[in-house]
Amino acid sequence: MRSSLPSRLIATGFIAALLLTGCSAKDSNNAEAQPSETSSSAAASADASKDATASSTSASSEDSGSAEASSSATALPTLANGQEVTLTDAERTDFNAGKYVPATAQHPALNVPEPVMPEVAKEQTFEGAKAFLEYWVEANNYAVQTGKNAMVKQAVSPKWSTEQELYDDTRQVYTEGGWFKDGLVKMEIPDEGFNVEANNSYDIIVYYSEQSGTIYKADGSERESFSSFNDSHQPTIATLVYENGHWVYESSSGIQGVDYEN
Repeated sequence: MRSSLPSRLIATGFIAALLLTGCSAKDSNNAEAQPSETSSSAAASADASKDATASSTSASSEDSGSAEASSSATALPTLANGQEVTLTDAERTDFNAGKYVPATAQHPALNVPEPVMPEVAKEQTFEGAKAFLEYWVEANNYAVQTGKNAMVKQAVSPKWSTEQELYDDTRQVYTEGGWFKDGLVKMEIPDEGFNVEANNSYDIIVYYSEQSGTIYKADGSERESFSSFNDSHQPTIATLVYENGHWVYESSSGIQGVDYEN
């Protein structure tokens, strides 16, 4: 549009010059000079308008960028009582970056990574059984830190009722707005001690231990504490069953004569 406007003005001036036959060459030149000045004025006006538009667009982009930066900080979760969780500056930085934040007396664990069962954990081999138990540890700790127990309940046999009830109790804590601090399990699996029993049942020697921990209520008060297990790092037996193309954790038992209290 800026290029067509001066052309229109020049053509109009030329027609006016032809009609004014009595004008001198000087007048004609002046008549021709006027459209040129008008064209320059129009171009300058258009350039000024362009600069103003660019400035406005730049300012709008800066405002938009500022708004996006402001909204990029992840909103903090709230407790069951509606109160926003309290984080230290370091915890807030990690939370906004999507990093895992362990539970404290002030808040539950945040950004807890969801476990994924590897394909090898579905194989009926020692490596498959080992990978499955490692997955179970992750699923158990995920349930303890989030209350989401579907994965760990599926990994454990329905016949192991005490363990299934424990997972249901864990979920109930979170349903009521509470949370766990610590209480996570660890398991080391040596390369020996893999015994095959009848009916696709396997006994595996493992070194299982559990942290002490605390359960908090929705209002942040302490509900109860529980002790650690197997601080002495003694071996236990994990019994797995392979059925329908996957492993199931059937039971865990101590070894006769081993002291797990000291």
